[in-house]
Amino acid sequence: MLAYIRKYGKYANEMKRRMIALRKAAGLTQTQMAALLGTKKSNISRLESAGDGSG
Repeated sequence: MLAYIRKYGKYANEMKRRMIALRKAAGLTQTQMAALLGTKKSNISRLESAGDGSG
């Protein structure tokens, strides 16, 4: 997914905003979201900060 965000950077902010909103609406932490997706918390953090220069 990160490669997709890099390739389609103009969409990164909208994807990021929606991902964060959905995670929070579900009442999940980044750690919980990562567990559900079978990945690491650091990957969720990196996706959520994609395009803002912090990740």
